[in-house]
Amino acid sequence: MAEENIIETTTDPAEPRTFTQEETTALCAKEAGKAERAILKAFGIKDKSEIQELLDKLSNAEETKNSLSTVTTERDQYKEKYESTNTAYIALQQKSTLAGYGVTDPEEQEFLAFKIGKMVDTETDFATAATAYFKDHPMTHASVKLNVEGGDTPKTATLNEIINKKLRGEI
Repeated sequence: MAEENIIETTTDPAEPRTFTQEETTALCAKEAGKAERAILKAFGIKDKSEIQELLDKLSNAEETKNSLSTVTTERDQYKEKYESTNTAYIALQQKSTLAGYGVTDPEEQEFLAFKIGKMVDTETDFATAATAYFKDHPMTHASVKLNVEGGDTPKTATLNEIINKKLRGEI
């Protein structure tokens, strides 16, 4: 409390008090010191020497944040590539499984993969579900090849071509 007694009072209260430059400087320094100590205390800093340490930690934290942002972006890109590749791999496995049951038409494969996919869960994989599906829904595929004589060599014609030739009266 001795510091607060810098201001001297006059005997006459009506007479204004004037301060010297040294007194003004001392008052300002005292108030600045109080404010500085309050700010340091608010940040949990004991003295000015810890400020540089805090600034260094802040700088390192900013660098770590930027590095983490870069790593996170790269991780997301690789995750996206993995998911895309995994989806393509699963589709290829499904097509292979369906081809093993004689389903080779892409549209039919897509439809059956969708139907069988509904049967897949954590305990049943696609191959097991396909076995159960084809057990309940047997597939009968018949392929017909017709030879149409035309010119010197026989030609294999599609059903569509045969129908068109019949309509035109060529057969």
